[in-house]
Amino acid sequence: MQRQATWRALAATYAVIAGMQVYLAISMNAAWAWALGVVFALAAVGSGFAAWRARRPPAVTDLPELASPVMALARETRNTVNFSSDLRSRH
Repeated sequence: MQRQATWRALAATYAVIAGMQVYLAISMNAAWAWALGVVFALAAVGSGFAAWRARRPPAVTDLPELASPVMALARETRNTVNFSSDLRSRH
């Protein structure tokens, strides 16, 4: 739940900054302010989407696979030793 609140606060902050940039763009007729306004508006939308996704627990299909190739290799090689086998039979 705290992640959702963090994303919401970030989305609100970006939305306020985007509004300020649009105000500057209108009052000063500056192209850079329009560009920053669009960038901050997109950041606000992205943060809002992240807040929406944080409200529910991830489904099993949403969970990422193993994070690194080392972990994947460790998963593949785990439990491959058969301690009950006779070592002399491998020669």
